[in-house]
This record gives sequence, structure tokens and C-alpha cells, in this order.
Amino acid sequence: MESVEIVELIKVTFKRGKGTEDDPIRVVTQYWDKENVLIFEKD
Repeated sequence: MESVEIVELIKVTFKRGKGTEDDPIRVVTQYWDKENVLIFEKD
């Protein structure tokens, strides 16, 4: 391991999808840094 650091992130949760069988509505969580860069998305 080269380094470990604690950082602050912004967590955004929202619904995505059309509500169809091919595109169901689901909850998406995104993590952003303070410079508005998307770090991770869980869909």
C-alpha cells in the first residue's frame, strides 16, 4: 500500500429509469469530490 487518506465526498442519491421491464426505476448513488468530479456511481 502506497498511501491512505481520508477525503470528503458528496453523496447524491436519485431515481433513474423509465419504469419499463427493460429500464426499471432504481435508486442510483453517486459520489462526487468538491471540484465536481464524479468519483463513483452505483446503479
